[in-house]
Amino acid sequence: MQSFIYRVGNAITSLGAVIMVLLLTIVAGVCFSHTVFYESLPGGMQNWERSLASWAIACSWECTILVVVCNTDLLGDKRIPIVLSVCSGIVILFFIHAFDHDLTIQEYLKRWFIGLLVASINIVFSTLFYRKYCEHNHKEALAKQVADLQAGISVRDNELTLVKARLEQVDAKLILASNYIEELEDFKKKEICKLICPHCGIKQDSVYKLSAHRNICGRNPNVEAKMSVHHSKQAV
Repeated sequence: MQSFIYRVGNAITSLGAVIMVLLLTIVAGVCFSHTVFYESLPGGMQNWERSLASWAIACSWECTILVVVCNTDLLGDKRIPIVLSVCSGIVILFFIHAFDHDLTIQEYLKRWFIGLLVASINIVFSTLFYRKYCEHNHKEALAKQVADLQAGISVRDNELTLVKARLEQVDAKLILASNYIEELEDFKKKEICKLICPHCGIKQDSVYKLSAHRNICGRNPNVEAKMSVHHSKQAV
């Protein structure tokens, strides 16, 4: 029951409901105006000419009211719809013969009320249609913007996913490079240790120089022993 009430409420507040009522008022207004214009046209015209002309004038008149009310902002004068409303009411008053002299006060009030009511309905629903139509277009524009933003977000998400995957690959390569650098440092330390004299701790430029240095290193015990023997022989 509640969903039915919501559906009815959505239907009443929709643009379609406004258009339906507006079309009904336009059709009624065309019929009213056609009768007034038909009676006002010269009697010398043929019946089909008077009928055709009155229908054309009535349709153009009602369409003029609708178009002018919907484009009041472009005209720059808010009084134009009011003037059209008054003219529409006068057409209705002529149609219901509200200006006859043989009417009672009650008939005068009733017919004038009907004329003002119909004219007000015409103008009010024309204005409401314009506002509702603008609201509908605004909602569609917002929906399109939201769809575009969502599409943009989806594209950005895909780009971020690709960037993240690339960063992970770069991190993996950096880890491999770091491990390789550590291995190179260890290898370098080992190679440097191979060039250091174990007796005096002085680093040599090459293995060959290290070998030559070890034979003459003053802290090499073997060299010192040899030097002692040599000095002893000289003393003898």
